[in-house]
Amino acid sequence: MPNVMKRIAPKLIILLLIIFGCTDIIYLDEGFYVQSNYLKYIDKYSETNLLLNSESIVIKVCKDTIKTWGDITYWGKSLILGEENVKQFIFQNKVNNKIYLPMTLNGEKDTFEFVRIKNSDLITDKGLDFEKLSKIKSNNILTGKYTYKDGEVNFNSNGDVKGLTEFAKYRIYLRLGTNFPYPSTNLINTDNGIWEFKIISQRLILTRFNDKRNETDEQFKLSDKIIELKKH
Repeated sequence: MPNVMKRIAPKLIILLLIIFGCTDIIYLDEGFYVQSNYLKYIDKYSETNLLLNSESIVIKVCKDTIKTWGDITYWGKSLILGEENVKQFIFQNKVNNKIYLPMTLNGEKDTFEFVRIKNSDLITDKGLDFEKLSKIKSNNILTGKYTYKDGEVNFNSNGDVKGLTEFAKYRIYLRLGTNFPYPSTNLINTDNGIWEFKIISQRLILTRFNDKRNETDEQFKLSDKIIELKKH
C-alpha cells in the first residue's frame, strides 16, 4: 500500500467496500474543504437560519489523515485513513469534488456537504480565520450607501459607519458555537451593542438587542430600538 500511495501522490485512494458494498476506488484531492452551508452563510444574506454544524466547519485532507476543525478552537479531531473510524466519511468527488459527511446535530443525524476552498489565506493552524470571514461577510452583505432620515449613511469596508448617531463601528457578528446566545444568525457587533439586521426589498432594518434574556432559553431579547435604512 505505501508503494501504491507514492505512485498516485498527491491523490488519496479510499476503499469503500465496507461503506458501499462494492470495490469502487475513489480518488480524493488533498486540500481544505469547508462546509457548504457555512460558505453560503458568509456569501449571501438569508432570512432563515441555515443549518450549520459548528463542530466540523473545515476538513483538511492529507496524504494519510483527515483533520477537522470546528468554530471553537479546541474542537476538531484527526482520523487516520484506513482505520475503522474513517467509515463515518462518505466521499463523492468524481464530478464535483465534494465531500459528504454524516454528522449529528441537535440529536438528529444529517449529511453535510463540504466544498474545496482554494483561498488558503482564510485558513490558520486552528481552522478558519473568523475575523477575516467576518470582514468578507460584512463586505458581501452590508457595505454600501443608504438613506436614513433624508441623510446619507455609509457602511464602509473598513468597518466605519458614517451618518449614524447610534453607532460608528460595525462588523458582522458570526454565529459561533452550539450555545449561541442570540435567536438570529444575522447580527452586527457595534460600538453600541449587538444588533439584528434584516434585508427586505432594498431596506436594511436594524434592531438592537437589550441586556435582558428569556427565562426559557436564556437568549437575549430584542429591544424597541429600530433603525430602517434604504439602500442606494
